[in-house]
Amino acid sequence: MSTEIVHRRRDVLYTDLDDDDQANYDLTVALTYLLSFTFTSRNTNMASENDTAPCQAEACTLQTCLNKNTYKPEECNEHLRKLYECCSAFYASNKGKGESTACPMPRVVERWLKDHPRET
Repeated sequence: MSTEIVHRRRDVLYTDLDDDDQANYDLTVALTYLLSFTFTSRNTNMASENDTAPCQAEACTLQTCLNKNTYKPEECNEHLRKLYECCSAFYASNKGKGESTACPMPRVVERWLKDHPRET
């Protein structure tokens, strides 16, 4: 999804969306964040740091999936989950004090995992 969709949806109250739209909105916001951060990192010559950053492999796998599924980002949900689970484990091992260019802030990771429980 493009960032244009995110910008248009900012005018809609999140609570006014039905469950499917909320899920799509959450995915769009997460993916937009990750994509913008990836491009920002590339533009600031952080490649050497990104090569060893915790969860970088999961972030790259997600990016590859998103590139292949431009019009169907929902196809990448499992890759997004793996990235957030990796980030959660990383933050847990560092008591929330670690930093990784591949991970959002700890509270964002935990909120996303809480809002998107694994289906059994």
